[in-house]
Amino acid sequence: MKSLVCSSYGSPSDLKIIDTPIPSVKSDEVLIKVHSAALNFPDTLTIQGLDQYGLTLPFVPGREVSGIVEYVGKNVSLFKKGDKVMAHMITGAIREFTAVQVENVFATPKSMSFNEAAAFTVAYGTAYHALINRASISPGKSVAILGASGGVGLAALQLARAFDCKTIACVGSDEKADFCQAQGADFTINYEKEDLKLSLKEAAGKEGIDVICDMVGGNHSEPSFRSLSWEGKLLVIGFASGSIAKIPLNLPLLKGAAIMGVFWSTFSQKHPEIARNNMKALKELYDQGKLKPSIHKTFQFAEAHKAFSELSERRVKGKVVINFSV
Repeated sequence: MKSLVCSSYGSPSDLKIIDTPIPSVKSDEVLIKVHSAALNFPDTLTIQGLDQYGLTLPFVPGREVSGIVEYVGKNVSLFKKGDKVMAHMITGAIREFTAVQVENVFATPKSMSFNEAAAFTVAYGTAYHALINRASISPGKSVAILGASGGVGLAALQLARAFDCKTIACVGSDEKADFCQAQGADFTINYEKEDLKLSLKEAAGKEGIDVICDMVGGNHSEPSFRSLSWEGKLLVIGFASGSIAKIPLNLPLLKGAAIMGVFWSTFSQKHPEIARNNMKALKELYDQGKLKPSIHKTFQFAEAHKAFSELSERRVKGKVVINFSV
């Protein structure tokens, strides 16, 4: 079979498609014939050696796929050959066949395309864990999303709207602000042009923001934190700006506020039953028409490196998907 392989840390152009063996399947794994694989911003860091996992070279990048079950391990009873599924993993997605632990594999809703399914598990799983498990949002709460036009950001925007929250989409360009407005955001802020703290306070009113989903980090985190309400919550999800935020610890003291980490991949491994129930709830919301992945652009497998470049250059609104010839 063919796989996209990272043999040395570097740029997307250093990635190569080579012949590799079909992975062996352990007793608790599912072998999937991949139809589509979606990228996430951390994938662009992984191929540079900047991820938080410390992967050993060489490796196959990518962490979410959709496809058809080819084979199941002897201890797997949830799936059978021919089932349409979506799945996530730490790495190993961008190849023609991939083996995934069964707890990370989910049946795909009948009406969901392969491209949508590939773009679903990581973004929506992360957003649900952040907003529901960590922040416990409820109708009427205000939710600000830093990096709202990306995969997780858009998922958080749609979820907050589904729970009848006030949504404030914070992005880095007018084009992305227009995109989020079209997605139903109540307010949009271009933090490259506007004062983020003042704009958030204006959007939220005197009570402040209840929940902030921060995918950006850097020098945007502190001013957004200053706009929080009493007992508000800052959800730390990522650092797309390239730098880790530094927040004075007197701020959470004065606001009675919480800074909460959201590391969905570890959460889903430590609490697989909760993660599976989360995905069940997400699929129900999808079937109700309240959630829908936005596919920014698709690439054929032969041009997979271009998908990484598209994401690295921060042009993406929604998700980038790689298609396989099947």
